[in-house]
Amino acid sequence: MNDLAHGAVCGLASCDTETSPSRVGDAKRSTSLMVEIVSDAICPWCFVAKRNFEAAVAKLPEGVKMSVRWLPFELNPDMPVEGNDRRAYRSAKFGSWAHSLELDAQVSAAAARAGISMRHDLMQRTPNTFKAHRLIWLAGQEGVQDAVVEALFGAYLLKGVTSEMSMSLSTLRLAPTSRAIARKPSLQASKGWQRSPGPCWLRAVVAYRECPRS
Repeated sequence: MNDLAHGAVCGLASCDTETSPSRVGDAKRSTSLMVEIVSDAICPWCFVAKRNFEAAVAKLPEGVKMSVRWLPFELNPDMPVEGNDRRAYRSAKFGSWAHSLELDAQVSAAAARAGISMRHDLMQRTPNTFKAHRLIWLAGQEGVQDAVVEALFGAYLLKGVTSEMSMSLSTLRLAPTSRAIARKPSLQASKGWQRSPGPCWLRAVVAYRECPRS
C-alpha cells in the first residue's frame, strides 16, 4: 500500500498518483492493499466518498485484495449527548439556514451522481456520534465493520434516525448490509451478550438482541 499511497492525492472522485515505470511495476506486484478511512458516521461527503471509493476498488486488477479499516472522527466533538435541533445548530454554524440548505443541495447533487438519494428533510436533529464510533470499532473486531458503517450512514442520511446515534439493533436493521452481523456466529451466541463491553445498547448490537426495558 505504501508504494501506491506515497505521493497520492485523493479527492471524492479519484486519486492522482505518480505513474513512473517503477511505481507501475510496484503496483502490478502488489497483491494486497490496506486503506484506512477517517470519517464521521453522519458525514454526507464521507458517504459519497465511500461510494466513489467502492467504484474505484471494483476496477482494481484481478488478484489485488483490498481491506479497509474505518477510523473515528467527530465533526461535532462538543455536541451534547442528546444532540441538537439540526436547523438551529446548522443555522448557527453556517450563518443562516438558507446557507445550510445551499450546502445540503451541493452534497445532494454529488450524492445523486454516486447513486445515493440523500434525505436531508428527514434529518431533524444533529446527533452526537461518540457511541457510533464505539460501535464501528467493535464491528472491526468482529470482522463486519464495513456493514456497520454502511448501516450507520444509511440510518442517518437516508432515514433520518438520530436516537442517541447509538444505532441500536432496530437502527442497524434499516440497512440490508447489516445482515452480515446476523450471520456472524459470535454475534449470535448468547455468550456474546455476557462478554461484550459497554452499555446495554452496545451489548444488544453485539448479541443481536434487544435491550431489556426498565
